[in-house]
Amino acid sequence: MAASLLLSFLLVPTLGQEQVSEILKVTKGLRGWWFALAFVAIGLESNFRQLASQLVGGKPIWLYITGQSFNVLLAFLAAYLAFGGILFDRPL
Repeated sequence: MAASLLLSFLLVPTLGQEQVSEILKVTKGLRGWWFALAFVAIGLESNFRQLASQLVGGKPIWLYITGQSFNVLLAFLAAYLAFGGILFDRPL
């Protein structure tokens, strides 16, 4: 969030959008590595024995399936409203 605020309110007005776009192109690979490293760090901090003990009985799995099903239904509803001619005119 801090990086987004810094980019939006400090770098873009100071350097201009074209210069910031060039900086982002140059740092794209490095940002990808930092993103991957963050997930590796999360994995290293995970206690899989403790997580496995919470999966007994299957309740978390059913909760995940229920949540994802709800998410899919909401996404379909939003797509229908947005692209089905309900909220906006259909493109020709």
